[in-house]
Amino acid sequence: MSTEIVLPGALRGLDPMFRRLAGLIDEPILTLGIPSTDIWTEGSDFVVQVQLANFDEKDVSVSLENGDLVVQAHHQESEKDKKKQYVVRETSNSFYRRVRLPEYAETDKITAEYKNGTLTVKAPLGSLPGSTKIPITAPKSAS
Repeated sequence: MSTEIVLPGALRGLDPMFRRLAGLIDEPILTLGIPSTDIWTEGSDFVVQVQLANFDEKDVSVSLENGDLVVQAHHQESEKDKKKQYVVRETSNSFYRRVRLPEYAETDKITAEYKNGTLTVKAPLGSLPGSTKIPITAPKSAS
């Protein structure tokens, strides 16, 4: 299988390195464990869905900061050798995503559900802001 990577201008000097890297990867990058985030509208809801299969519900937090929806997850575990009193294996996973909500989202009615490794956050959307017609007048002529 041949992989073609085309880089713009200033990055072309890095092209040989990327070609070597591409030759080492036989699987799509999505299999590297980077959680995906999908955003869409469904009826009158703004929906954000995050795949967090490597996290438990207790590891995940959802908050609202200055009109942004913030999803964070952190999981850490360690295995200790009790005889030697030191850590044998330690792993840590973190995730952070910030999504700007529409101005007309009803932030006091946001819901979040975590099921089978999928976090789904729904923000109901209020009415779109109305437009105001601005009258155009002719300039007054000097008499």
